[in-house]
Amino acid sequence: MKNVQFIIILSLTAFLILATASSALGYERNALIHYSESEIGIGEDFLLEQEYSFKVIDIGTSGPSAMVEIYHQNDRLKLDDHIAGKNSALEYVVTDSSNDKDTEYLVLRLTPMEIIGTGESSSIKIAVEQYRDPRMDTEDFLLFDRSRTVEIGSSTKLENDYVLHAYDYVKNSNDHVSLRLEKNGHTLADKDISIGDVFYYNQEFDGKVTSQVIARVADVFSSRDSDLVFLEQISLRDHTADENHVDIGIDIDIVTHENGSIYENELIIVRYHIEGNNLQEASVLLDGNVMDLRRQPDSGSYFAVLENVEAGEYDVKVQVVSSQGSRTSDSMKLTVYSSDKSVYDNNISESDSLDRDYATENLRFWESGNNNSSGSQDPDLSDSPSFVSVLSVVLIAFASIGGFIIFMMQKQ
Repeated sequence: MKNVQFIIILSLTAFLILATASSALGYERNALIHYSESEIGIGEDFLLEQEYSFKVIDIGTSGPSAMVEIYHQNDRLKLDDHIAGKNSALEYVVTDSSNDKDTEYLVLRLTPMEIIGTGESSSIKIAVEQYRDPRMDTEDFLLFDRSRTVEIGSSTKLENDYVLHAYDYVKNSNDHVSLRLEKNGHTLADKDISIGDVFYYNQEFDGKVTSQVIARVADVFSSRDSDLVFLEQISLRDHTADENHVDIGIDIDIVTHENGSIYENELIIVRYHIEGNNLQEASVLLDGNVMDLRRQPDSGSYFAVLENVEAGEYDVKVQVVSSQGSRTSDSMKLTVYSSDKSVYDNNISESDSLDRDYATENLRFWESGNNNSSGSQDPDLSDSPSFVSVLSVVLIAFASIGGFIIFMMQKQ
């Protein structure tokens, strides 16, 4: 055990040395505050943190490359080179003289990954890395440039109910770690990350892609008993945007009954309306049991059909989960009456009982014709006015035809 602890300490020391060694390359790096792999078209502005942005001016004809302009506070910055290539990323470096010493810091690195489409409609996928500009303040972070060690098969709790799980480690020519980000029991991101790459969970707010959670997989240490994942540059933003607010309207609708009652074994249609952005799921629950589930729904009206509901009182709930894991719900009580009218002879009028029998009989006929329910019985239509009328017309028609034929035969 002592040997394991010694090796872990030695590994962490090596990481610190490597982190500071970047100054030998001519610059240092602060905290990683944005990472994305975004598809960007020609002429599109891509907004970043600390009032930075960039625009793709043109896309190269061979290999993933692009001509780029970088802006700060809407002013175009002077660059030595405007070309970003897959093997020659475009970097923007600033000089900080706040400590009576000129120190260069990497702020932005753009690495083209692939060209998507052809011709004027083509776009380019770019890996965007933004590091904190030390000359400017950075706000709205619950975690900022932290490091954690997580054992494979376990998790680490972040702020604001976020949990990061390290649940698998694959050792092959391309070693990778499987990470899953959850909030309030809902999965937000699940990715396989190679050593040295970045795990990220992004959201788009007001046209800007924001990195909500970032963590770089620095290395993995394997012992006889366990595998340990070293995570660096962990950042978590404190963002409470309006997209987490969801307005829900709920209504119950079934086959029309004149008395407005609902009876067992009828089809019950739950109609609900939701409003919100970046919704993860919407569900309809009957006494806590999920009856209908929709993934990533858009704003609008939806229907859920409940079948084979027995008599009793129920709680119908519509629950919506935002992309941040927050939940909003609305509910109402639902009373389902027994189809045995004798149970309610003392509670409802005779006219209500007749209305109920007529509606139930019509619903049973509709179910047998559309759903082929084995338990339903075809209604006897011989006593209905429509059936008698149709039968009379048919008999009169046959009598008329028969009389006409006899008349013609006698005439001959």
